[in-house]
Amino acid sequence: MSLVVEDGTFKADAEAYCDVAFFRDYHNKRGNTLAAAIETDTRVEELLRVSFEFMMTELEDDLEGCRTTATQRGDFPREWLPMRDVAVTTYYANNAIPLEVKQANAELALTAYFQELSPNVDRETIREKVDVIEVEYAANSSPVTIFRTAMARLAKFRRMGSSFQRRVIRT
Repeated sequence: MSLVVEDGTFKADAEAYCDVAFFRDYHNKRGNTLAAAIETDTRVEELLRVSFEFMMTELEDDLEGCRTTATQRGDFPREWLPMRDVAVTTYYANNAIPLEVKQANAELALTAYFQELSPNVDRETIREKVDVIEVEYAANSSPVTIFRTAMARLAKFRRMGSSFQRRVIRT
């Protein structure tokens, strides 16, 4: 099944914000050899789908502006999405996928190769022992996993005062 990439045409069946070529080029230019470990394009497509779904869940109701159409699947493109790094009030085109969104999709896809982005959790670990290895988390340690690089790329699109933190209770 071919990956359906949102390209600014408001796809009702979008599955990703970037394609396999973008993923590979993005990581290659950064010297990220871990991305090369993903052998097949089919596997990269799967990971892009997973990270797209994660982004939609995490960004829901936290973004500036609004979806351009009621029928588009993804959160981007957006209407009235301000460019915060320019001197005068300017908005992204309402049919554009910002580069940072594509980069975040690629970052999270690689992360998804190595770990679950949205694991099911049921308890906080106080102590875990496997053979001679033992782990105990401090009472005030954060149960939050933040995917810093990807979320930093998306931070400029969030509403003022909101924060991106993925709650993962250590199990």
